[in-house]
Amino acid sequence: MRRLDLAAPETFETFAAGITAPIDVLINNAGIFGPKPHTIADVGPALFERILRVNTLGPVLLARALLDRVAASEGKKLVTMTSRMGSFGANTSGSAPMYRASKAAVNMLMQCLSIEVAPRGVGVLLLHPGWVRTTMGGEQADLNVADSALGIRRVIDGFDPTERLALRAWDGRDLPW
Repeated sequence: MRRLDLAAPETFETFAAGITAPIDVLINNAGIFGPKPHTIADVGPALFERILRVNTLGPVLLARALLDRVAASEGKKLVTMTSRMGSFGANTSGSAPMYRASKAAVNMLMQCLSIEVAPRGVGVLLLHPGWVRTTMGGEQADLNVADSALGIRRVIDGFDPTERLALRAWDGRDLPW
């Protein structure tokens, strides 16, 4: 495993150049939430730009930098960890607008990418890990890390790249866009 700071997209091409083997499954996992709780009144340029840089721009640019390695593989799966909070159809609370907007934006950009990469046989999976007991999710979250990880693995293993695009939860449910 190699680590990369998704807030530093200027390093992506160098990072990608160091990887020469095909990548069966690329998992983009990035997420910063911002202040808890936050509302529209908390939206400010510097904080919102940082959240967008990490949650949206980073995964898209990394996918672009590594796309040839994914397309050259047998697996051809490009997975981006998202959140159901990025779903327009599932937003009933309006809370955390900066986080929600960043995840909605990455979903849209990955949907656009899925159209571009379909001729190369690459499938794009947007995957919600659930509300997990982590630093971001907190102790009150529904899922422990092990159960979320097991579900994520099952969903990734079951995703067929010929499907082209899916927005799914850790338990295999399709989520509304």
